[in-house]
Formats: sequence, structure tokens, C-alpha cells
Amino acid sequence: MEMTDQYAKTFIHYRSDLRQRTVVQKLNRFFDIYICTEIDEQNMTRDVFLRPETIAKAQSGVEISASILKTGAVGTWKQPFMGFSKLNSDGSLMNPESKAAGMAACGGVVRDRLGNIQIAFSKDLGNFGRRGTILAEAIGLKLGLEAAVTIGIKNLQVETDSRDIFNWIIQGFKNIDHIYRQPIQSCRNILLRHPTWRLFHIPRTANKLAHQLASMGYKADGMVVFQDVKDITNTTDQRKVMQIVKEDKKTMEHW
Repeated sequence: MEMTDQYAKTFIHYRSDLRQRTVVQKLNRFFDIYICTEIDEQNMTRDVFLRPETIAKAQSGVEISASILKTGAVGTWKQPFMGFSKLNSDGSLMNPESKAAGMAACGGVVRDRLGNIQIAFSKDLGNFGRRGTILAEAIGLKLGLEAAVTIGIKNLQVETDSRDIFNWIIQGFKNIDHIYRQPIQSCRNILLRHPTWRLFHIPRTANKLAHQLASMGYKADGMVVFQDVKDITNTTDQRKVMQIVKEDKKTMEHW
């Protein structure tokens, strides 16, 4: 199959190989949702897109094929599939050496296929102490999903750069600290109620806008929600958000 600069599409066969079937079995915990995960194939990390029927065949040991999409080396924001919007979210924790050590915030954004903002938010989460960035990221994802529900999004690609959160949503709570259970369970419940919503794990470099929105949360009075960049009152933050949106539109990869 022809290779392109943006991505390469090829196929990988899931036979009765223990390692590969284990990946598929883990995905089966979230059976009715389209899921993207990463596996190591020939020392390269790629995104593997599996449909429910693909998972079923793999579990039975039948040889099947799954489409593999290789992201660009830099890791840029990708255009959503046709008819889909995309949610990116992130969490942030102040440097332990700073005066505001332990303070946490989160942010997220839903964009359409052209990269235009449909809804975005930043939220101050207060002092998290030692609970860490992962909790802030989990809350950010939960709030992002709720925002998408609020504006009536029907088809949604959900992206997180947290490997832990991605795995917990798929695999459940076997090895999860109790402080993360509530937001993770909320995310699972929302996703289960929306079978056309798809979950992806992405590199941090493809999550720049959400990262910026999370950092803005420290200055927010509670939770700030907007649908137009012009509604951001801080001119410096407004300029940064506009720049990232512009860059993402210019460099975004296409499926």
C-alpha cells in the first residue's frame, strides 16, 4: 500500500499470538466503543484502529486484519473523521518548587472538522496537594465530555495524552487508586451512553490547545466556558489560544 508523508496505512494480523491477543482482550472491556491504542510492532509505536467485530474475531483466535494509521513524527493535531467533532482535554499541577505548589487546574476544547472551537473551558481545581496531575487530567476529561453532551455532539473523537487514564477507562479499576475512581467512572459512563464516541491516546505534542486552556485555569474564577476566542478576557491568553488554533488548522493531519 502506498505510503504518504502524513501517515502510512498498512495491516497487521492478529493471530493466536499471546501478546497481541492480550491487547485485544483488554480492549474488549470497552466492547461497544471504537478504540485506538498503541502496540509495538517492529520497534515502532503506531495507532491501531479496531472495530468491535475485529475484537470478537481476534478473541476467537481467527486471523483478522486491522487498519494501522501512523502519525507524523512531530505529532500534530489531527482533523476529526468526516461527521465528527473532537475533544481534547488536559490537567495541570503547579511546580512543587513554586509558591503555589499543589494548585491544580484543567481545561478542554471541542472542535469541528475544520478546527473551529465549538466549546472550550478552563477551571481552577484548587489545592490538590500530592494527588498529582493525573487527577486533574481525569477531571478535565470528565468536564470535557459533559461539555460535549451539553452542546449536543453526536459523533465525537475523544483524545487524552494520559496513558494511565486511557488504560483505566478501557480496563477498569483493578489497579487504580481510589481518588481517581469517581472521575474515571464518570468518563466511562458517559462514553458508554454514546456508542459513536471514540477514545484515542495521543502524544502531548498533539494536545497543545488543551494544555494552554489548562494553564489558564489557574487564573479562572471557578470554571470559565466560552465558544468564541474573543470572549477570553485576558489579552495574552486570547492571543495564545488564537495562535494555537491557527497553527493547528495550518498543520493538522488528515485521515
